[in-house]
Order: sequence, then C-alpha cells, then structure tokens
Amino acid sequence: MKKINITVNLKNKQDLYNPYNNSILNDNLSSYLLNSLRGLGLKEKVRITIIHTEDISLEEQKNIENIIHTNFYRIDFEDAIHTKAYHIRAIILLIIGIILLWISYYLNTNNIYIIEELILILGWVAIWEVADYLLFEDTKNRIKSKRIDELTKATIKFVKEDN
Repeated sequence: MKKINITVNLKNKQDLYNPYNNSILNDNLSSYLLNSLRGLGLKEKVRITIIHTEDISLEEQKNIENIIHTNFYRIDFEDAIHTKAYHIRAIILLIIGIILLWISYYLNTNNIYIIEELILILGWVAIWEVADYLLFEDTKNRIKSKRIDELTKATIKFVKEDN
C-alpha cells in the first residue's frame, strides 16, 4: 500500500489554528489537506509532513496532531448526519413516487387523461430524484468520506527546517 505525503510549509505556528480559537484547525489548512487528496487513490495511507522553522515542543506536536485528527473527525461526523438525512429524504420520495404511480395506474378518468398523466409524471420524477441521488451524489459523498477518514487516521511528522 502506497503512502501519500502531504507537505505543509509552516511559517508561523499560528497559521495552523483558527484565528478565533486555538483549539480548532485553520479552515484554509483543512481545505488544503482535503484538496491535496483529490485525484489520488482511496486506499493509500496518508502522512502529513509539517515543515516548521519555529521550535515546537513535543506537547505542542501532540496537540497539533489531536487538532488535525479531531477536525476531520468532526467533518466526517457532520457529513454522516447529512447523508442520513438525505437517505431518509430518498426513502420518502421513493414511497411518494410509488404511491403516485399506483394512483395513476388505478385512476380511471374517462375524459380527463391529463390528470392521470400528470400524476404518472410526478411519480416518475420522484423516483428519478432518488435514483439520481443514489447514483451520483451518494457516490461523491462516499468518496469524500473515505478521504476524510484517511485524514482522520493520518500520521503526522514534524520536520524542523533551519533558516
């Protein structure tokens, strides 16, 4: 299994942290780490190499590792909540679509075919929305979740660079 190395050139320790809270990872750094995995395989292990010029104590290094791992754990947890909500929405839409198709099939309007066809179209649209989500959106979400999971488990290496 190949290891992916993401290099972070740190000019200042404060660049790691959110400007408003030192226990949260900077959003730009979080986006950089996540975007660095685009186009790469999903099963490779990730190593983050932080190159720094300032002295970072062992305790600070452990704290930074914890902040990075916690950041991606939170993102993964939040995405899981959204995915669950989308799955519930998909189930409801599928049930509505099936009910509308059933109503359309058993609806006997002798002269007004437009109502029957309208209900039929609405039923198929509801079912297509579910298929679209499961075929396209859910796949993208699963790929993103796997990448976030790898960042949650990433090994972090600190390298001191002399000026």
